[in-house]
Amino acid sequence: MSSSRSTISTPHPANDKKKREKARHLARQLIDSDTAVLAVLIFDREGKAFAYESQPQARGSEKPRAKEIDRIALVELVALKMGERPGQDTGKTDYVMYVYEKVKIFVTELRDADFILGMKLTRSSNAEYILNKVLKDFR
Repeated sequence: MSSSRSTISTPHPANDKKKREKARHLARQLIDSDTAVLAVLIFDREGKAFAYESQPQARGSEKPRAKEIDRIALVELVALKMGERPGQDTGKTDYVMYVYEKVKIFVTELRDADFILGMKLTRSSNAEYILNKVLKDFR
């Protein structure tokens, strides 16, 4: 585990302490899984953030405020859920990926853990490789 990473607590009191600890553990695993992973946000299906981890050396890795984390979680939840019913022939959304000038962001559901995962990756990362690794190892 990297001792230089940045961890912040989310603002919600945890009704389910085990769920929060599971989310934090998963976020730490994901941040340690690849150097291209700049930040990880894990939240529930209601948009409530449970864990946020970031690499401190990453550009833009300063700690976001609690309200900003909630807004990010809500936007990611909406983006993921928008694709669920575009048409009967498309099937369920596996993930949503945003590609920006400097970073890539992807959002996917972690069905077993009842979480939604948002990850910020370096722009030069092999996002599909990391995504497949997450889907195989953490989903």
